Formats: sequence, C-alpha cells, structure tokens
Amino acid sequence: MSTKQAMEASPAHRASHRARLRGAYAVGAAIVACASFRAIDVHGDPCGPGTTPPDPATARHVFSVSVRDAPYNAKGDAVADDTTGIQHALDDAKTFLDTPSAGTRVATVFISSGAYLVRGHLSVPAGVIVAGVSRAPGEARPLSGSALYAVEGAGKPTGTPFITLAERSTLRGVTIFYPEQVDQETPITYPWAIRAGGENVSIIDVALTNPWQGIDLASNATAGHLVQRVFGQAIQSGLVVDHSSGGGRLEDIHFWPFWKTSGATPTRQYTAAHGTAFDFRLAKDEVVKGVLEIGFRTGMHFMTSPPTDCTTGLPCGASSGTMTDINFDTTGISLDISSTDAAGWKIDGVNSVGDVGTYPIAIWHQGPSYAKMDISNAAFWGGHASGDTWVGLYQILRWDGIGDIALSSSNMLHQNPNTPAVDIRAGTAVIDGNYFGEGVGVAIASSGGAKVTATGNQMIGNTVTGAVKLTANAM
Repeated sequence: MSTKQAMEASPAHRASHRARLRGAYAVGAAIVACASFRAIDVHGDPCGPGTTPPDPATARHVFSVSVRDAPYNAKGDAVADDTTGIQHALDDAKTFLDTPSAGTRVATVFISSGAYLVRGHLSVPAGVIVAGVSRAPGEARPLSGSALYAVEGAGKPTGTPFITLAERSTLRGVTIFYPEQVDQETPITYPWAIRAGGENVSIIDVALTNPWQGIDLASNATAGHLVQRVFGQAIQSGLVVDHSSGGGRLEDIHFWPFWKTSGATPTRQYTAAHGTAFDFRLAKDEVVKGVLEIGFRTGMHFMTSPPTDCTTGLPCGASSGTMTDINFDTTGISLDISSTDAAGWKIDGVNSVGDVGTYPIAIWHQGPSYAKMDISNAAFWGGHASGDTWVGLYQILRWDGIGDIALSSSNMLHQNPNTPAVDIRAGTAVIDGNYFGEGVGVAIASSGGAKVTATGNQMIGNTVTGAVKLTANAM
C-alpha cells in the first residue's frame, strides 16, 4: 500500500474527509461552518487559505457524532449493552449546546444501521437531535434500520420511559422493539416507549414494533409537539395527549399489526378487549391528519385531564381541534367521547368499521360532561346478519350527554336494524345531507328532551322516531 493509500485509509483522514463533505471544520467537539465549501484546512486556518472566516454572530456551530465512533463505541449487535455509549453521546451533545457562544448551535447524535440493545433507558437533552436511518413503515421489522432494543421495566407500566425527550429535542428515524415481549393472553406490561419531557418535541419516522405503551405526550406540558410518520403495534395504549395548550400536530400515524398480524393471536385479542389507540385530554387546537388504527377496543377517547394531574401547575382541561382523513378498522368504539372543550372538534373524512366487542358503536358520547363534535364526509359500515344474529357495527351514533353533535354528508351503510342508527338522547343534534342505507331500520331517534333537526337526508325504507324536526328529507 502506498503512503497516500495508507493516509486515505486512516481514521483521521476519513474523519477529515467527512468534515470536508459537510463543509465544516472540527474544533474539539464542535464543527464550525465555513464561508467556503471547497477549501477547508482542518489543521490550521478554520476556513482554509484564502477563505473568509464566518461572522461569530451568525456562525452555525454543529456537533455531529455517531454512537459507533470513539469514545462512545456502541456495538449495535443486539448483544452488547449500548446504553452507556449512546447516553454518553447524548450528554456530550448537551455539553456542547450549553457552552456559551455567539451564533447558532446544533447538536445531532447519529444512530447508524444496527440493533442496539439498551438495557437501561435514554434521556435526550433539550435541543438535541437523535437521527437514525429508518424510515417507517418499511423498517418496522426489529432487525431493520436503526433499531433500539428495549428491555427495562418489564412488569412496571408506570416506570421510567424507554426514551424521554426534553423540550425542543427530536427523535427521528429509529425502530423501537421489545425483544422480550411475548404473545400471550396477558402480554408483559412495560413503561411508555417515548415520553415528551417538555414542549416542542418532534417524533418523526419512528416505528414502534410492539410496545405496551407507545407515545406519552401527557405527563408534562407538551404544547407545540409534532408527531409525524409513526407506525407500529401498540398493545395497550398508542398515544396520549394532555397539558398541551396549543400548537400540537399529529400526522400520518398508523397503529396496526406490524408484530402479530393475525387477529386470532392472544396479543391482538387483548388489544381488541382493552386497547386505546389515541387519548385526548387537554389538547387545545390540536391538528390531526391521516391516522389509522386497527383492532383496538377504542379508536379515540376524548376526556378531561384527570384531577390528580391538575395540582402541579400544569395546564388542564379538555380538547379541541381539527381532524382530516381518520380511519378506524375492526374497532369497538371509534370515537368514545366523555368531554371536549367548548370549541370541540371538527372532523372531516372518517372511515369507521365497527367489528370488535359485543356492541360496537362508531360514535358514542357517554357524558355526563359537555362535548361538541362536527363530523362530515364519513362512512360507517362493517355489520352483517349471520342467521338470527347481528355481527359487527351495532350502532352508528349514540349521544347520551349534554352538548352538540352535527353529522353531515355521510354514508350510514350497515348497522344493527334493531337499534336506531342515530340515537340522540340528550343535547342538540343537526343531521344534514346523509345517506341511510335501506334496511337500516330506525334512521334517527330522539328522546329525553333532545333537540334534533334532520334536513336533506336520504332515508328511503327507514323510519324516524321521537321529536325530530324534519325538512326536505327523502323517506
């Protein structure tokens, strides 16, 4: 090997080459961006001969390390415990960000492809970016991409989460897998896979293969959160939001059977009997787009912050916001509503297939607190007769509590013909421009002093009972 080849093969030369490709200069742990991309001298002038050093007031200081490199030396072989190495890199990133300087500081910890056994837990400091190579959902398999193997906390669902994200931190491009979880009638409980420890956290391109509990946005103030392109099979709870005073976004989140695909497996049956995909408490002006859940007892639950959580100075209350393109498949109760705030939710584009439990109901306001829902462009289906027995969707809408419900431009395709499709027992309801399939039975029922208006609905072959104000309906 020539002297030149030996130099090019050395770790020092490769590190220098990576710095040149990034257009940056290494100064201790920091990498300071230069005004010239083409000329960098890593042994002398930070920006190379003949270049202009950056203005300290506007310079972008970048910390960028891989957990596999020294001194962190993570193995990623699914055997060695990589907890210490990964946390060491995260702590160094924090030290860098905490160092006073002019300009902007950015700290990224890279997790390259591999299976990293983490026997403890990880804390991502404020402002730090954790970046793997996985892109959900293709990397949901436990050995693909940047996989983190979680084992701590078996049997302790309230224990320390696997990953805690401090304010302004980001987790991106990783798969979280629980190798010791088992497919049995009562699965092993674990703490949350990911918890937001503050506001403005981002969780992007993450696969949650088989956590007991997925993402906790409810234990701290969590305004400004962004959860985007998350896929996985949460067993008990998918995602919960509370103490969010505004600015939260949930986009392209799919909780479906990545780990155990057959509905006959004990894990799937447990989730069908007990699981909740999304839980909204105080989530003010939340934006939700493009979500899917399959096989949970409850698709989305809307409630008020538990009183025990409201004695610590955290903002509390109920939720409001907008949703588009929402999908529930093989679900017991798609929208389980205990309460919302006065603004309520505007939901456009719902696909609800009720096929779990004895009495699957698509939308149910159980009360007693106030709730407000405006739902449009929905489709409700999934029921059928099997001999003398009705299987699947039992009822489309049941409104037992105070508040307001508007349902418009939707298709009521299948439900048990022996119960009202839309059953309003309290509050006020506006049922407008919907199609009720022939044979639904009682299309709309009103009782208990509820105020119901039905306008422009297609209800041929069906009936209406109770005090319902009818205008321009086809009966």
